Amino acid sequence: MPQPEDYADRIRKLEREVRDLRSSLTNQAGATSASLGWHIPSGSLPTAPDDGGHLTTLGSEPYWTESSGAVYSLKNAPFPQGGFVAAPAAMTAGAAPGSYSSSHSNALVTDIAEVRLQLIRLLNSLKGSSPPIISNF
Repeated sequence: MPQPEDYADRIRKLEREVRDLRSSLTNQAGATSASLGWHIPSGSLPTAPDDGGHLTTLGSEPYWTESSGAVYSLKNAPFPQGGFVAAPAAMTAGAAPGSYSSSHSNALVTDIAEVRLQLIRLLNSLKGSSPPIISNF
């Protein structure tokens, strides 16, 4: 017949179990690893978080889930784009004449005004994108 355990045996047994549990917790693999770049194991798309977002992979495709519930593939991420802006018209001033010419000076002013107009259109296009690509001009 086995002898009943005394308190010292019970304490040693509990200490051994605690030690075993601690070692099993510290030896578990993390959710990600980064020694050779980030490795995110494939999973299923999570539900939308209360705030922030979730980065997930489904197969080999990365996904971002926003708190709004929107889910984006990051393989072809949507980058903001400004609207189309035409190239400036052909420059009219041409090569500088050998001496002062008011018509050449006027053509230079016209060319500079055209380039300025296209620059303003480009800046407005970049400011008007969603989200704005620039905002400090």
